[in-house]
Amino acid sequence: MKQFSFILPLILLSFVSCSRSDGYADYTPAMVVSRYFYVDRADTTGSITDSLACRYDETIGYYRLDTALVQDTVSFVMGLYGFANNLESFTMHWDTTSIRMLSISESMRNEVISSDLSGNDSVQYLFKSGFLAIVLPLTYIVVGEGSTVVDFCLSSASPYSPVRAKLMLPVASLPATTDPSDQDSSN
Repeated sequence: MKQFSFILPLILLSFVSCSRSDGYADYTPAMVVSRYFYVDRADTTGSITDSLACRYDETIGYYRLDTALVQDTVSFVMGLYGFANNLESFTMHWDTTSIRMLSISESMRNEVISSDLSGNDSVQYLFKSGFLAIVLPLTYIVVGEGSTVVDFCLSSASPYSPVRAKLMLPVASLPATTDPSDQDSSN
């Protein structure tokens, strides 16, 4: 079922195109966010793995993730598709008070050239020539309370480029732990 929810948006987005007079097609590039984000959460019993659901919220106009907790490490996959056009760049921008993004894995660095835009709050990946699609595993660490929005921008060789998407990441503080000795033991 998870594979179907990842493939269905690709099929729908593939219909967003325009034909050129020379027989080729210029497709709007597409970004697909995985439906479930995986969380490594440390608690008093050790480390546990959980998942958070991601869905499009029409009231705010972008994707919204379930609430994560401070100190969670959240991993997800993002598919980037140029269809008939080469991918050129992918940019992410975020608020550093709530999250700290980690770069793509070392194995993926062979596929892209990374250039830092402005320190710790944004990054741009420039793709090598010939990439029509790529799936990027991404990870971030929750460092503060509140909600933050991550802005994504994908550029390709298409004249309908770039495309943008936003992902809202609500963050809650760790639940307070109660000390059993503080409880009243009246009988």
